[in-house]
Amino acid sequence: MAVTTAESVVRTIIVSLLLGIAGIAAASDPRAWRLAKVTTASRDGLTQFQVLHINDHGGRVRILRSARDASCPGGASYEIGWHVEGDTTRVVPGQTLTVSFNGEQTGGADCPNGEPNARAGTAQGAIDAGWGPGSYTWFSGPSGHEFYVHPARGRERHQSQFTVKLADNVYQPHQMLVIQIDTSGNSGGQWFNAAWLYDAETAPATTGELENGVARHGGDYRNFDLPSGNPADCRAACVADPQCRAFTMSGPGIIGPNPQCWLKNSVGPQHPKPGCTSGVVPGR
Repeated sequence: MAVTTAESVVRTIIVSLLLGIAGIAAASDPRAWRLAKVTTASRDGLTQFQVLHINDHGGRVRILRSARDASCPGGASYEIGWHVEGDTTRVVPGQTLTVSFNGEQTGGADCPNGEPNARAGTAQGAIDAGWGPGSYTWFSGPSGHEFYVHPARGRERHQSQFTVKLADNVYQPHQMLVIQIDTSGNSGGQWFNAAWLYDAETAPATTGELENGVARHGGDYRNFDLPSGNPADCRAACVADPQCRAFTMSGPGIIGPNPQCWLKNSVGPQHPKPGCTSGVVPGR
């Protein structure tokens, strides 16, 4: 059965819309995240937290228990450090990291009921990354275990090494890995968090195929002479401009004496036109 010009145009529009939807879906389904920054936050009170150092692979914090805490008469001081093994600069779904803790009491009273403990792979705690609800998730770790400065006090709950994992089916644009240190006793409720914050990688725009003998109509927002007459130069100009979704290069004598490049902010239908070359930037 013969296909009319109108039917051909309708089919072209439908295909373009489907490709656009596919591009949007791909853009919102990140498959890797890059480390944006390492940050800390704390809720101080009768316990104070001092960051001694922190970097992409770990850190160390000093914990000062106040002498005003009835569960720790005379006060006490501790240090807890952690090291993250694995690639912390770029993460992918299903990735695991290993967090190892070490620590010691550096002074003060013996406070068995108020000793600080640490864990990895918790929810955000005191961290406010500024991300909207539903736009992030985090590496999860084992529940029911903590690191204790004095392991005998934690008994079966004590653990010095934690394996944390990013779920296999994550899709949110942001991810985080959280280290949490907190206290019990009267100073309970004071937290220290260190967090690795990740943003989804931005896939580079691909160039798409050149459509020889084709003009795309509509969506023009900029045009200029193209002395080279090379359609690849027009395509490169479109790819470099985030606003540009499609382009058409008209050959010499079609509109003016020189070849012209037309940048478009929408993807219009294809029209046969000898002497013209067009293209679409995938994913826009």
